[in-house]
Amino acid sequence: MGRLVLGIILSFLALIVLATAKGVGGAGPRPGAAIMRLVGLAIAGIAVFLVLTSTVVVITPGTVGVRHAFGKVDQTPLLPQGVSAAASSSAVHRQ
Repeated sequence: MGRLVLGIILSFLALIVLATAKGVGGAGPRPGAAIMRLVGLAIAGIAVFLVLTSTVVVITPGTVGVRHAFGKVDQTPLLPQGVSAAASSSAVHRQ
């Protein structure tokens, strides 16, 4: 859940940096605007990576993953061992 929240915060930060770069570059070509645009795109790339990887869960061989969301435990185990996808709002406990 922490990676998801960090990804959302970084996406807002990227939007602010890109909007500021647009405002700085509006008066004409300036090197500061190009640097700010690159920084904004880098932050946006990191944010997208964090949001996408927050749903991936690895279940090691010999264990079972169980989803836990909002105080309720899902009765059916997660997919078998290996890489699985789970909702970002749920935690996965491995047993």
